[in-house]
Amino acid sequence: MSGSITKFQPYLQYLILLVLIYLVIFLKLGSFHMRWWDESMFAVNTYEMIQNGNWFALYFDNNPDLYNTKPPLTNWLQVIFVKLIGYNETAIRLPSAIAAALTVLFVFEFVKKYWGNVEAWFTSLVLLTANGFIHFHTARTGDSDALLTLFTTISCFAFIQYTQEENSKYLLVTIAFLLLGFLTKLYAALLFTPAFLIILIQSKKLKSTLTSPYFWVGIVSFVFISFGVLYAREITTPGYFYELIFKDAGRVFVEVENHKEPFFFYIENLFDYRFQLWIIPALLGAVITLSKSDSHNRKVQISILWMVISYLLIISISLTKLEWYDMPLLPLLAILTIPTFKLIYSEIGNLIKTYRLTLLFGFIFLLPFIEMFNKSQANTIPPGQKTYEANEIFLSRKGHQSFLQNSFVLSNDWKGSLLFYKYKLHELGTEINIINSTGQLSVNDRVLVSKDELKSQLKKSFELEVIDQHNEAVLYQINSVKR
Repeated sequence: MSGSITKFQPYLQYLILLVLIYLVIFLKLGSFHMRWWDESMFAVNTYEMIQNGNWFALYFDNNPDLYNTKPPLTNWLQVIFVKLIGYNETAIRLPSAIAAALTVLFVFEFVKKYWGNVEAWFTSLVLLTANGFIHFHTARTGDSDALLTLFTTISCFAFIQYTQEENSKYLLVTIAFLLLGFLTKLYAALLFTPAFLIILIQSKKLKSTLTSPYFWVGIVSFVFISFGVLYAREITTPGYFYELIFKDAGRVFVEVENHKEPFFFYIENLFDYRFQLWIIPALLGAVITLSKSDSHNRKVQISILWMVISYLLIISISLTKLEWYDMPLLPLLAILTIPTFKLIYSEIGNLIKTYRLTLLFGFIFLLPFIEMFNKSQANTIPPGQKTYEANEIFLSRKGHQSFLQNSFVLSNDWKGSLLFYKYKLHELGTEINIINSTGQLSVNDRVLVSKDELKSQLKKSFELEVIDQHNEAVLYQINSVKR
């Protein structure tokens, strides 16, 4: 009996890990409304890509979209899930959720290979309880950062394996996943490459790498494929290259959309909430690695540290900063915690029995995991954002109601997420119209509105009857025109 248990033990631990991943990443993934900005922008681009059949250019509200300059890989993946399960919140978010889940699994496998099973569990649980890895703009929303994180993480791991094992196939894997990262979020995929150069110099492998046919096959393929995808978009959307060069590439030196932040913005965020529980163990782990020349897998940890420094330094120098840009760092920071946990584990392990030690570490991660589970299910957003997104929340909760047929949504704000619901409801057989002026309304119309100033305009012009309401969003019936 014990032999059969031992035989299935590896499968059991993967089952447990998959259950934990499901609870914080996949459970109720489509239960909250479509968020403003990036998520809804991708959702609209994806729907219109399906409708117009243009697989390389992005469209928004049936016009060429030069605001979203990212290549279309994220949209292609979203199209697959829309085709499979329909146009809804879950389909748009599944590529991100799957990417985050795969990142955890790759971290588990990488750490297990170089350190061991216990350390693999440490790092996986750190990642699953990191605020910056789970929740909005990351694992549970339909934008590009979770995919970028998966691709950069695999490329970093493959590069380390190349330097450790001198197997050229890992060099090709490194470049292949850099390419996928580039097709997801352009230059952000390349922010680890300065560290690659430093590591090659340190390991005395720069010359052999530059003279390797595998390197040049990879580089030529990277250039050919990436340029081909970008050029295909330039052909269908003239002016794309201009936006690409002077908008995306300029983020390092130019403030974009009032997102200028101080140099220590990302470091402060890591301490405050993005990696709040685990940043001190990560820093201590880096110190332990640097101070012990004979530490286990020191070269791997030094490589991880160089990668963290490279990426963090570049995004910190950049004038344009957004909090979720640090997501690709988090799997690597999780690995930096290993020496700290190993030290604690070895010190306490001398005092207490192994099963008690396992329970102790289970308890350490239990409360953070419960907190993360509650956050991922509550999907709480700040009151101000809830006010701005009140119409979307209403449509998410009540979009199936027949009284919305042929109604209007009055809004003078960003309409990306409203377009998502317009398209989603259209697929379900309900038509709504988005307008920005009361002059487009007449008697017997039904209109959804959430902003106080627009409600005031309506009340000055019409006699209104409340049909339904959720928080600030109110659906009115226009009964007559005021004289």
